[in-house]
Amino acid sequence: MRIIFEYKKNQYFFNNKILSINNEKSHKIGDILKVNKILLLHNEENILIGFPYIKTTFFFKIIKITKKKKKSLKFKKRKRYRKYFGYYLKKTFIKII
Repeated sequence: MRIIFEYKKNQYFFNNKILSINNEKSHKIGDILKVNKILLLHNEENILIGFPYIKTTFFFKIIKITKKKKKSLKFKKRKRYRKYFGYYLKKTFIKII
């Protein structure tokens, strides 16, 4: 089963595997996401295309939340000036129930 859905103004493609989405602060492991903005639903037999959305609801369960730090360096030679800046990239992995 393949699904293209919209969640918080972003579109995602789900293909029977684990999907990673951008993390929100409100997400916790074990929470259930309700997605009702389905753009395309493809089974082995038929394809349903929404205009604009299909009237179905899917539930996804949050499996894992990761946090990865992206770090950059600003450097000026001969001035002894270094500045580190960056952010934590948070990803949430979901699976269909």
